[in-house]
Formats: sequence, C-alpha cells, structure tokens
Amino acid sequence: MSELKRSHGFSKLRVRRSVKVCFAVACKVTACNIKRWAKAHAYSRHSLKRLLSTVLDRLMNFITDLIEISSILRISRTLLFI
Repeated sequence: MSELKRSHGFSKLRVRRSVKVCFAVACKVTACNIKRWAKAHAYSRHSLKRLLSTVLDRLMNFITDLIEISSILRISRTLLFI
C-alpha cells in the first residue's frame, strides 16, 4: 500500500465516481505489479519479452471479445425492433 501511495499517487486520485475510481485503482495496481515483476526479472531479457508478448496477446483477446460482445448487442437490439 505504501508503494502505491508513494510511486503511483494512490492517495490522490484525480477522478470521481465509483466506476472511474475502480478503473483508476485497477490501472495503478496493475502498473505496480508489472513494475515489481520487471524488477524481479531484470536479469533476463527473455522473461521481459515473454511478459510483454503475453500481455499483448491477452489485450488482443480482450479487444476481440469486446468487439464480439458489441456485435452481439447490436444484433439483439435490432431483433427487438423487428
């Protein structure tokens, strides 16, 4: 918790409303964990490359899922109006 306050400005969030606060906190915690992991594995470049490729793969899967969900929602909305 101390690291989040010192390094990431956890005690002074610049957003309001619970959804935005939750998103900001999740981003800060994720950044903190990635920095910790990178520091622990700094001796090996292969580990960092593997981490980055894994993060990018999961991000692409997440984006693909969002696109799929949005297309399903559009289809269901059009069916409601038929």
